[in-house]
Amino acid sequence: MEPSLGISPPLAELSPDGNKVLSGSSDGTMKIWDAKTADCLITSRPPPPPHCVSVDLTIHTVIGLPRNPDVFVVGGKCNTVFCVNIQGQTTKTMSTGKREGGDIVACTVSPRGEWVYALGEDGVCYCFSVATGKLEHLLPGVHAKDAGLGCAHHPHRGLVATWGADGNLNLWGV
Repeated sequence: MEPSLGISPPLAELSPDGNKVLSGSSDGTMKIWDAKTADCLITSRPPPPPHCVSVDLTIHTVIGLPRNPDVFVVGGKCNTVFCVNIQGQTTKTMSTGKREGGDIVACTVSPRGEWVYALGEDGVCYCFSVATGKLEHLLPGVHAKDAGLGCAHHPHRGLVATWGADGNLNLWGV
């Protein structure tokens, strides 16, 4: 059995008003739940990446945007990170642009919701602007290929941590 780092990205996030929960699943669905009754209100799927006709996206991350309470960042095992509103509609996509070897394995959001950091299976950490959806920065060689496991942003400082199966925990000034 492999040792666990004990850290995993969130698969569900509570809306700021506390009335709804957005969850992601390995079957590629996102569900919006009523927090009081536990009724499923909406079931949706992010669109498949442009180069794929149909993909069953395994969702690994759901994070609320701090300054936009009705939008969530959804990461899955593909080359694209999605911004999804509380109605389950995709409002923005952010892509690594890679057709092969650029699938996202984990993502995190900066404390003010300005940036999305996405760790790729290619060992690169991609930095996207939430405002434009464009790729702004790359941190190449963060981990060996297929070794990256997760990332997190420090809540008060310009630091991103990445960790991987290669046994490394890296801190990056951003």
